[in-house]
Amino acid sequence: MAIYHLAVKTVKRSDGQSAVGSAAWHARETLYDERLGKKHRYGHFRDLADSEILIPENAPDRLKDRTILWNEVERFEKRKDAQLARVIEISLPVELNWEQRKSLVREFAQTIFVNEGMIADIALIEKESNPYATIMLTMRRVTGEGFGQKEISWNKRSLLLKWREAWANIQNRILKDAGHEVRVDHRSHAERGIDLEPQIKIGVTAKYLPGKSDFLKSTKGFERLEEYQRIRRENGERIIEDPGRAVTLLRQKSGVIKRRDLERFAKYYSVDADQYIEVLNALEKCPDLIQTGKDKKGEDLYSIREMEEARS
Repeated sequence: MAIYHLAVKTVKRSDGQSAVGSAAWHARETLYDERLGKKHRYGHFRDLADSEILIPENAPDRLKDRTILWNEVERFEKRKDAQLARVIEISLPVELNWEQRKSLVREFAQTIFVNEGMIADIALIEKESNPYATIMLTMRRVTGEGFGQKEISWNKRSLLLKWREAWANIQNRILKDAGHEVRVDHRSHAERGIDLEPQIKIGVTAKYLPGKSDFLKSTKGFERLEEYQRIRRENGERIIEDPGRAVTLLRQKSGVIKRRDLERFAKYYSVDADQYIEVLNALEKCPDLIQTGKDKKGEDLYSIREMEEARS
């Protein structure tokens, strides 16, 4: 089931970061950093699905080259505490294929960022259960010669809120056009009245997460993984106690819910196989869910009782 995620980070020289190094990591490339006099080598990673650079109409063509682009950003910024770039990280719907995901991210980057004067360096990362994309953005307006003044308005929180809403709207439209009923919502759990704790971002420790068929066996002593496990366990307990808590999230399907959707949902809100069975059983017995039949493949179909009653 599609999950909404949009996070924003800033690449800062004061944190020991490099725009060239960050670009190399996101694009899984080897890039030479002129300021540091070193190569950032990430070409051995094999999870890159696609990458490209989008530039505004008035930008010089040389900035389509990743090495030239981010070395020029580094040269232009003189301060030791300079903010070098902004990185948008977004989850991609598992319901879409890679061509559809590419089109989705490209439209979002072009309409929301590039048309406003930013350069967008896009990378799509292929993870079986959690495909995602990063969009690395320049922080200065681009002229026909290169970079101009920094655009302070791009730092406003109100603009971030617009970006979050736009990502939900574009994603939902493309999901609908592709024939999928699942929808995402950019609002917080609290704003939607969901009595479940949102999952945390676990950063580099995500490499320890198992595939979609298994549960995490050990936190390996990482606090972020321990917190990740606590949230899964406590959310599972809440759903077992009252499966109605899950209905607001399941309603994002806005129609038919397949058996596999319930299974994925139960797994996401369980810490181990035993709790998964309890959560799935609770969902199946939830009075707010009703079984509506089977699809052509014989898979059980469900719907929200309230929505079915409204149709009748």
